[in-house]
Amino acid sequence: QLGIKFKKHIPLDGQPDVFIEPNFLIFVDGDFWHANPKPHFILKRRKLIKRDGFKPDENIIRDKLSKDSWKYDKKITKTLKSKGYHVLRIWESELVVNQEKCIKKIQKFLSI
Repeated sequence: QLGIKFKKHIPLDGQPDVFIEPNFLIFVDGDFWHANPKPHFILKRRKLIKRDGFKPDENIIRDKLSKDSWKYDKKITKTLKSKGYHVLRIWESELVVNQEKCIKKIQKFLSI
């Protein structure tokens, strides 16, 4: 929609969802897999359902805790930034609920 050329899922730490040359990376973090701590909406059977945010010690799957997911994502972001990349993370639910806001966020991000 913005006419921006990009590549998907390039082989970098954390496998970013979008790469825009020369050094912009965008991650679309799934609310469940990345344990969104904020209240958010999920799309279920074409209906938006409100969900409370994940608590730090909440199990996501097996022994994986929310706080472990957050720690991993922070580490990936820090590592990529140290390599000269600009990193933007967007929650999956943000895209579902407000695409226009996400587009503006991306445009601002790319104007760094």
